[in-house]
Amino acid sequence: MAKGPHNHFLFGEMDMFDQLILLVVGIIVLLINLGLLDRVWLAYWPVLLILIAFKEIMQNR
Repeated sequence: MAKGPHNHFLFGEMDMFDQLILLVVGIIVLLINLGLLDRVWLAYWPVLLILIAFKEIMQNR
């Protein structure tokens, strides 16, 4: 077994794109909770799912 930093997320590995999406979602939720962003931004989460699906399709080609 390799003794290095592990980068497992649920059932696979997180690459840089997945980490970036997770960071963006975390920042948006934080800003909404602090009252700096309107709740309407939460309506855009399907766009993130589409981006992740597109990335996975392109990666599996």
